[in-house]
Parts: sequence; structure tokens; C-alpha cells
Amino acid sequence: MSMTPDISAVEQPTTDCTPVRLADHSVIEASHRGLAKLPLSADLSVKTLVVPTLHEPLLSVAAMCDKGLTVVFTKTSCDFFAALSSKIAGDLLGRGYRRGNLYYLPSAPVSSNSSTHLVSKPLENSLLAYHLCLSHIGLKPLKLLLKTHHITPSVMNEIDVQRCPTCVQSKMPRKAFKSRSAYRSSSPGQLIHSDVGSYKVLSREGYKYFITFVNDCSKFLTVYPMKSKSDSFACFKVFRAFFEKSGVHKILALRTDNGGEYISNEFSCYLSQAGIKHQPGPPHSPELNGVAERTNRTISNIGFKSPTLILNVPPVDLKNLHPFGCLVWYKVPEANRKKTVIKSRDVIFDDFCFPYGSKLKIPTEPVPVEVKWPQEPPRDPPLLASESHPAPALPRPLPPTPDQSRRSLVPPWQSSTHPECNAKESSPTQNRPSTPDLPLLNIPLRPRFDRRLTASIHAPGNAPQDPTPICSDSDSGESSPMNSLSTQSPTASPVPNLSIITLPPLPPSPPSQSPRCPTPPVKAPSPPPPTKSPSPPPPAPAPPKSTTPPRRRSGRERKAPDRYGNWAKNVSTDSDVDTPKTWRQLLKSPNKHWWLKAAEEEFASLLGMQTWRLVPRPKKRQIIKSKWVFKVKRRPDHTIQKLKARLVAMGYSQIQGLDYDKVFSPTLQLETLRLIFSLLASRGWKGRQVDFKTAFLNGHLDKPVFMEQPPGFKDPQHPDWVCKVNRSLYGLKQSPHQWNIELHKALLDLGLTNSKYDPTLYFKLESGALVGALTTHVDDLAIVGQHSFVDSTIAAVGKQFKIGANKELSHFLSLKISRDIPNRSIFLNQAHYIAEVCERFLNGNHTSVSTPMDVNFKNLKHHSSSDPPSPGPYPQLIGSLLWVSQCTRPDILLAVNRLSQYLRDPSDAHWYAGLRILNYLVTTKDLRLRLGGDLVLSGYSDSDWAEDRDDRHSTSAYTYRVGDGAISWKSRKQATVSLSSTEAKYKALSDSCKEGLWLQHLLTELRLRPDTAIPLHVDKKGAEALAKNPAHHARTKHIHARYHFIRECVQEGDISLLHVLTKDMLADMLTKPLPRVALEKHRTMFGIV
Repeated sequence: MSMTPDISAVEQPTTDCTPVRLADHSVIEASHRGLAKLPLSADLSVKTLVVPTLHEPLLSVAAMCDKGLTVVFTKTSCDFFAALSSKIAGDLLGRGYRRGNLYYLPSAPVSSNSSTHLVSKPLENSLLAYHLCLSHIGLKPLKLLLKTHHITPSVMNEIDVQRCPTCVQSKMPRKAFKSRSAYRSSSPGQLIHSDVGSYKVLSREGYKYFITFVNDCSKFLTVYPMKSKSDSFACFKVFRAFFEKSGVHKILALRTDNGGEYISNEFSCYLSQAGIKHQPGPPHSPELNGVAERTNRTISNIGFKSPTLILNVPPVDLKNLHPFGCLVWYKVPEANRKKTVIKSRDVIFDDFCFPYGSKLKIPTEPVPVEVKWPQEPPRDPPLLASESHPAPALPRPLPPTPDQSRRSLVPPWQSSTHPECNAKESSPTQNRPSTPDLPLLNIPLRPRFDRRLTASIHAPGNAPQDPTPICSDSDSGESSPMNSLSTQSPTASPVPNLSIITLPPLPPSPPSQSPRCPTPPVKAPSPPPPTKSPSPPPPAPAPPKSTTPPRRRSGRERKAPDRYGNWAKNVSTDSDVDTPKTWRQLLKSPNKHWWLKAAEEEFASLLGMQTWRLVPRPKKRQIIKSKWVFKVKRRPDHTIQKLKARLVAMGYSQIQGLDYDKVFSPTLQLETLRLIFSLLASRGWKGRQVDFKTAFLNGHLDKPVFMEQPPGFKDPQHPDWVCKVNRSLYGLKQSPHQWNIELHKALLDLGLTNSKYDPTLYFKLESGALVGALTTHVDDLAIVGQHSFVDSTIAAVGKQFKIGANKELSHFLSLKISRDIPNRSIFLNQAHYIAEVCERFLNGNHTSVSTPMDVNFKNLKHHSSSDPPSPGPYPQLIGSLLWVSQCTRPDILLAVNRLSQYLRDPSDAHWYAGLRILNYLVTTKDLRLRLGGDLVLSGYSDSDWAEDRDDRHSTSAYTYRVGDGAISWKSRKQATVSLSSTEAKYKALSDSCKEGLWLQHLLTELRLRPDTAIPLHVDKKGAEALAKNPAHHARTKHIHARYHFIRECVQEGDISLLHVLTKDMLADMLTKPLPRVALEKHRTMFGIV
């Protein structure tokens, strides 16, 4: 109830001695009760107590709400709005202002018979009042005018001026159209823009209008001239036939304006029957069809790929472009000439005719002749028909030379890689003796090979000009390269060199089964005469007789440089058990029986869980395909455990919005995992690992997905039916999301609490103490806690899902885990994974190295040619090393991070530096990361000033220890250049502070540490003083505001900065290469023993 000390402010006062309890628990009494009118635009009265001992009147918000008003409190004011039953819903009835921690109305409530109603109200000192008095002047000029006259309104609420009803009615602008650049289609045909334009002058053929069709994905433009707008429908049918026949995509949507040529009944019915969604824009809104309205500007801004390439049209060969009006040689077809007549004549090139053809103008003929490709392409002597050299008066050019005859005039959209370009073209190479058909050789690629050479190898119709090509032609006669290899090629050692054009005689090698390094079939040259050997190779067929003497071939063996080790040989080596890639390979496998048994078990499991049901093939729906994935599952000692088959859906063909919506699924944080392991060792708890069988199949799809029947398991009664998938099958884009929903719901039902700071962490508290925790990674669980918690959790999870064996927590994510229970320690090791990486890249041979990187290593950027070679195995090597550095070996993190900056164009020095890191890991593979001890959090922050020779950016690094070892570390290059070492370390402190606060919140949530400041060590007193004393310095004016976050954390007591000597700075190992003695010291401080 409202209260006031003034009895004259209420109407019809009556005696009332209601006691009023104040905030200090004292009690005062009221003297009267009545109704008080409020200074609002509506006639409102509230019940009010008269309390003479009050100093200020108090207005009850609850009483205002009971009257049907809406009270909105902001930072500077409180607004009173009318109820929904008013004539105008939401009218502003009054406004109060804030002073201190209280809100005040402009004047106290007064009664209706008070004399103050007879006094004219003075001008309110508010921004809205001046806006009304100055003829509704705009906000910016109003503020400038008041500032010029030194007037400061008491109420500076800009929202009132912006919501002025008079200004809204008289000055309302049109809302700006949002940019549609973020809504660009992902595949051709998803959206087509169209618009009709007109010519100012009637064309010679009588065309007055034109219609454009722009593909939203590739911006491929198609234009058709029209004599009237009614031809729009016919042009669209022609465009649709051209678009859908030239590629594999269908037109799904058409966006146009609201013109009558698009919304006719004939056009609308055609679009509905074709399943094309029409998106007409509202009237007078050409901005909504901006792509079609600005086609010229759109075409000029196309980048990265040409429209024809995105549209799945063969890539454009710019080398085949020719200027308009040039003279070309044209071979007359045999049907149009006699034997004694010349075979070619000079004509003028007029135009290309899409898709295969050109227009050639004969100087004596008025109309151009249209020639279809690939009939007989004309030759091109580089002569232009111009005024100074008219075409009819030119002398007949000389016959084309062999070099000129090779340069045929081919349309730019028909490159040499197009399947229809294998025209029968006469060339000097046809008269040369053909090379006899010899067995194909499977030569492994070098780790770094030339992209241009590889492109020419894989091109189906791109044969080199040399008579002994390195790559076999498409018309060589072999039905399959693999059949030729299997039937004609004995085994021998490979030679990984493709940069030599003429190969020495080599015996063939077996085909490679490794997908990392593709091995194109290569035709070998003629072998030398047979020599005396136990098993001579079969003699080659004699070449045909020719007058041209054969080329002399060198018999010297050519070897590739061994700068990259035995990588090519290693990736080509077959494993002890073949792993089929397709169902057809499975049927030819010697282990066919075991693989079929694994596939049948997987198929029975899918049917048992009712993963899908067969339905007739739906119309106008995307039907995705499926494939079998086979894998040899091994034990930790690398012995074979079982052969595993899994059916996966090819989810890359799914369409977002139609087949799925959300795909997000949280992944495991390694920092959280190491914290769980530290907790396991410190508390002496029980640890178990649980893996889910067919985890994704537990999720249910929220949208129907249709899939072809699995290969090898089609229903004989309904072979044309499809599977309507009900569960989240492996391979679908939404499967991880749906599985995470089911797992999250099940864990919450068990009474676990999901962490606010890591969505993969779940824990349980009893009486305010932590009794257990678990973390998830896809289909694996790591559970630690008291024995009762671990056993009950595993039993409850096993009732809802199919789980594997209840195993001791000894291996998790390639980590080997060993415990020292008496000393409350746990050790993490990746020796087995390091050995596998060594076998892949070093072939098991390594050299002992004491440091991961040379102290004097200068990591300069490698500047290669304009067409850099392929990086080969370098990205795989860096990726393998990066995983080790993030899990258990922070001592190699700096070296790996520096080498990872050159993945696209590495040099030989980068490759050797990566192998040095691998040799260092193999030398120290028995080192383990120790965790456990007292759970006390401490941090270290450091940086290296301008060490990067490429851009002179500094490197920031931090590490946080909990107990005996580090659980979090990071090393990264700073985004901007630092002008001093103090500034570099100051920036590193801000980055370290964010990680420290996250760890503090996580530990506090788990009840593992008191809410105290985190000790953060720094070895630069200048940076420490800059963070503790937020004074303005001339040297800190340019520092971005985000780096001053450390100051706020220090002031609020979240971070406590401590000075430490450089030799004791733990993060120093993450900023620069250290010599062996210093490295070993810092490595021990990290907990790597």
C-alpha cells in the first residue's frame, strides 16, 4: 500500500491506526487512510496511508499493477504504461526518474480539489519537452542546440523522442533491407533469381525485352532476348531444360519480382507440377530481388571459382580463347569435297557456339557458317582481319607447321579433360610408330610432387606430346588398370619418382592399398634385352616396322632422392589383413567369410533396433545412399581382436532444413580429462571405462530421412523400396546431436549434474561433497569416484544402453594410464601411439635427439613458385605430432606450433624439423605425465618478444598446475605486433587470466578449492606493475581494451600476480627453444618424468 506524510494529498481521509514496520524493524503507526490521485495522464487513484513520521511519500508498485498498469524500470527511469483494456494499448501514462537507489515521480500525489490544479504547469525540464516545443526537431540537432545554449535537461531519455507519435506518423522511413549475402545457396539449383529488362532501342531482330536467370550458388548468368513479356514462360522452360541437362542439379526455387509475367496461371501451374517453389517479392520492393537486378555488378565480383566450374560444367581452358575476327584454317569435311580439291581453307573466326561448335565466316559468303564440335576443329594462324588487312585480299597462308597444328581451336568450356574431347584429329603423332602395349607399372608417388604433373596424369584424355608417354591413354585397350596389374605384373621394388619423363626399364610392383598416396597407372617403356637371370621377364612384342629410328634409352637406373625417407614405400605396404573398401572388394577378399559374418551381425543389430522400415520410394525427396565401412579392431598389444563392419549413411547429400536442422554436439576437453585423472589419483577413487555399442542408434530422428537399401542386403520382394530411417544412423549429419540428447537425458535421470563450464562433464554431490564424476567422448565414458558411485552408475547406464565390458581405466583416447596408489599419483603415456607414428614416417628407424628443436633454428617462410608443389605427408606428420603435444607432451608444443604455420607450402627444412621432433619423441617415448597430489591451482604466464622472423609477432604461453603436474597449457602467436617485451608479457597475462578463471570456476563447481585468488606467476616486473596499477601511461595508449581485462581481475581479487625468476618460469619452455639442460629442468617442473 502507498504511504505519504501529507494528509492533504489524499481524498476523503478516514482515521486508521495501521502499524507500519520499517526496514530497521522499528514500528510506526499511520493516522489516516484515503485515496490519492497520481500525476498521470489517466485518472487513477490508489489507496494511501497517511504516516506523519515518514520523510518521503512511497508509491506501491503492487498497487499500480493491481490497477492494470505495467511498470517498467530502466537504469535511469521508470515508465507507467496503460493496461491492454485501454483505448490504445500500451500508451505511456507517466514517467519517473532515478535519484540514487530510488525512483521518483515528477511530483507527489495531490487531491482533485487542491488549488495546485489551478496553477499552470511550468515547462518540464526533459528532452521530450524541448523536442515538442521545438517543432519536433530531430534528436541529433536537438542535443546540439541544447549544448550550444548550455541547457542540461534533468531527464535525458532518448527513447521518448524516438517514439514520439507525431514523428512516427509523419517521418516514418522505410526499413532497410537486410543483406542476403549470408544466405547464399550451397549447391547449384537451390535458388534461381530472375528478372525482366527492356531495351531502349528495338533490336534488328525485333527484340525489345530480355529475361535473366542467375544461379544463386555460382552466379552463373543466362540471358534470353524476348519480343514481349509473355515469352517469359517459354524462356523459363528452355532454361530449365538447359540447366538440368547440363549438370546433375535440379531447380528447387525461383525468386522473382511480382510482375504479371511470373504470376500468371500458366506459369504458376507449371512451377507447382515441377516441384519448384516460387518466391515472388512484394510490390514496389525491387531490393528483395537484388541479385537479378544487379547481375552486371555480381558478375564482375565473382571470385575463387568460375560459374561454369561450380555448375559442374567442364572447367574453362583459357588457353583456347581466340580474338574475334582472327583468321583460322578450316578443314573441309570429306563429304563436301572431292579428292583432288584442297582439304582446308582460310576463314574468319566469328563466335563460339555453346556447347560444342563455332561460327566461321567465309570471306566470300555473307552469312557465317556454323561448325559443330568435335567434327574437325580449325587451326589458328595468329592473323587478324582488320581494315589494314582485309580478309579477302590476304594471300593464302602457308600450311600449318606441326607446332601450329597442335594448337587447335577449342571452345573455352571444352578443355582437354572433357570426356567428349577425344576427337579424331589428325596430328603428326599419328604417323609415328606406336608403342607396343606393355604391362602397367604401379609407381608410388613421391611425398611432394608437382600438381601440374599430377593433373596431367589423372586427366583421362590429356596425353603428352612425347611418343613414349608416362601415362597410359584412355584408348589403350585395357579394361581396367587393376586387372592389368593383377594379370601381367610380377612384384618388384617401386621407384617413387614422377619428375622424369622417360622411365628406365623397371619390373612392375604390386598395387598399393593405402588411400594416403594414390598411385596412377603408368605405361612402361620397352624393356632392355633379356639378361641371364634365374627368372627372366617375358619378352615384349616386337614394335611395328617404321622408317623412323628408335630413340636411344639410357640403361642407367635412376633413383629418387631419399630426402623424405621411406614414406612412399611405407604407405604402399599392405597390412597383414586386407581391409576392403567397398562391398565389391569384400566379395573378392580371401577373408570373405569373416567379413560377411561381421556385416551380417551389424545388419541384424540394425534390424533388431528397428533402425528403419521399408517404404515405397517417395517422390520429390532426396534419397541418400549408404556404404559399408570395414575395420580391423586391435588390442593394445596390436593383436587382432575382431573384424568389424559398420553401415554408414552418406550424409554429405543431406539438405539442411529438409533433412536436418541442428548438428552441434559437444566434444571432450582435454583439460577436463586431466583434471578428472588428477582427482582420481588424489582421492584414491575407483576408475572405470565404459564404451557404448552402436551408440548413435540410440538417438531418434526428428525429421524423416530416406535411404537406399544397404549394398548386399536388398529385399528381394521390394528391391525398389527405400529405407525410412527412424534412428540416428552413423554418417547422418544430425546423428551426433541426437545421440548427445539421449545420453544427456539419461545421465540427468540418474541424478547427475551437468557442469556449466564443460558440457561433457557430469558429477554428483552428496552433503555438499563430491562423490564422483564422469566425462563423455562420443561413445566412451571415463567414470571416477567412490566405489558405490561407480558401480551404481555403470549398472544404471547398462540398463538403458548396450555397453561393453566394464574395464579398468587403463586406456582412453590413445592414452595409457597407470597408477601409483601409495603415492597418490597417476601417469599418462602415449608410447604406443608414438611408435605407430614412427613406423609410418620413419619406417621404424630413428636417431637419438635430446631436444625437439634446434636452438638456432630460423623458421623463415618458404617462398616457392607461383604453382607450389603438394605438401605430401607433411600435414599428416604435423597433425600426429600436434595430438601428442596436446595430450601428454607439452615439451614439443612450441616446435609443432611453429611448423604448423607452413602446411600449405613447406620446405625441406620444415620437413626435417618435423622429423627431428618425431625422433625426439621416439628417444623419450617412455616419459610420462604425472598427475595427482594436493589439488592446488597455480598458473604461469610468459611470452617471447618478436621472435617470429616472418611477421615479428610475439608468442604467448601459459600453463596451470593442479597438484604434481600440469593440466592446462597453451602456446600461440599474438594477433598484433608488440612494441616492447613488457607489452608482450602484458598481453600474455590477459590470455592466461581467461584460462585461469575457467579452471577456478570448474574447481569451485566441483567443491575442490576455496573461492580465493589464483596465483599467477610472471617474470617481468614491468608487466606486473602495469596490471596492478591501472594508471594512464604514454606507452600504453595503443594497447587494445581487451588486454586490460587482467587489471579488472587483479582489482576484484580473482588473480594474484607473483613475481618469479626467468629460470623458474614454467611457461618459458612454450615460448622459445631451450637447450638440453634447461629443457630437462622445465620438463620435470611440468610433471613429465
